[in-house]
Amino acid sequence: ESGNLSHLCAERETGAAEERLVAGGAIGPRVDYAEIRSLVEALMRDLGFVLEVKPSRCPSFIPGRGATIIAQKDGHSVEVGEMGELQPEILERFKLVQPTAIFEFSLQTLVLSSL
Repeated sequence: ESGNLSHLCAERETGAAEERLVAGGAIGPRVDYAEIRSLVEALMRDLGFVLEVKPSRCPSFIPGRGATIIAQKDGHSVEVGEMGELQPEILERFKLVQPTAIFEFSLQTLVLSSL
């Protein structure tokens, strides 16, 4: 899925800015971090980037099963988002009964980094 996220931005005359994001997820009995990583890696490749990762600090992910998405192209790297397997507490809160993994990255940051 792709869409705009509005957020506060003091530098803008309106006090707000929009950013284009891409997000997705998978749910099922065998879904895990490896599945969402392979999906993000394919998306990055299709967009002309190489996926790099580093451990995520996002509390929504199971420790060791989340990563910061880093897009690499022509020797330049930029952090663009997060991906990982959701914590059991989050699954319970949303009444999800199977493992779930998600990703979200800034398409805007990705495009601007390649200019």
